[in-house]
Amino acid sequence: MVSYYASSSEPAQVRGKTVYIQYSNRHEIVNNKSPGDTPGNVLLVTIEGVEANDVTIETIHLVFSAFGFVHKIATFEKAAGFQALIQFTDAETASSARNALDGRSIPRYLLPGHVTSCHLRISYSAHTDLNIKFQSHRSRVLVKPGSQHTDVLSWALSNFLNLLSMVPYICKSQYSWKLFTC
Repeated sequence: MVSYYASSSEPAQVRGKTVYIQYSNRHEIVNNKSPGDTPGNVLLVTIEGVEANDVTIETIHLVFSAFGFVHKIATFEKAAGFQALIQFTDAETASSARNALDGRSIPRYLLPGHVTSCHLRISYSAHTDLNIKFQSHRSRVLVKPGSQHTDVLSWALSNFLNLLSMVPYICKSQYSWKLFTC
């Protein structure tokens, strides 16, 4: 097969993508990646039966925060479908969330009306700390109220429902000119 494609004018393709074929010096193929069974504090969640905009970060947070504090959430689309990485404080919290939710569905009342079925397939991620570069509808850093987090605006925006109770604190901080005129 290698010699055929080496002399062919058309490259080898798999599912419409060009692949390169060459000989290997190894006697067997070894997968060094973890199969997702080694417990860690970050879960990889595949949400089956939905489009990317059907499930919000707020919905994911609501479902998974029932098991403990969720530090970070990042959502993305891959060939497997709509996925999310969810970072918990520790592996024990992530394990309880995985054990309780793997194979289950997000409650229908949390989903748009056109979604008929939504199943969660959960494995452990090799990540231990998610690198969220910016806050958006696709990624979020969540901060415990009362923690020593210095970015008050980021905390307030990611916890919008708590914003009203923070007004006196924000008005007295160095960030007051960005949100309110006090």
